[in-house]
Amino acid sequence: MSAQDPLVGTPWVRRFAARVGEGWTSSALSPRVRKVLVTTAGTTVLIAGLAMLVLPGPGLVVVMAGLAILATEFAWAERRLHQARAHADAATQAIRRRKAPPADDHPHAA
Repeated sequence: MSAQDPLVGTPWVRRFAARVGEGWTSSALSPRVRKVLVTTAGTTVLIAGLAMLVLPGPGLVVVMAGLAILATEFAWAERRLHQARAHADAATQAIRRRKAPPADDHPHAA
């Protein structure tokens, strides 16, 4: 993730990245093995998330988790993750605007 990424400032993302980074810095895994593991895990989580879009479950959250895993190795996944985050933020704002109570310009006479 880049320093300009709004996700970087999120505390849970920093903790997660630190934990994942500690495990992956071990010399026990070669770069090729790491890439295969990340690709397999990320693809599995992404496919599960896509299935959850039509099945019961938190599909969007799982799709973003799959993209986050893949983004540790692939630039295209990082770009898609940023796009998904932007769409999620826009959707959240739209929902909040709809749920906001209407402004009452005319007080009711009691």
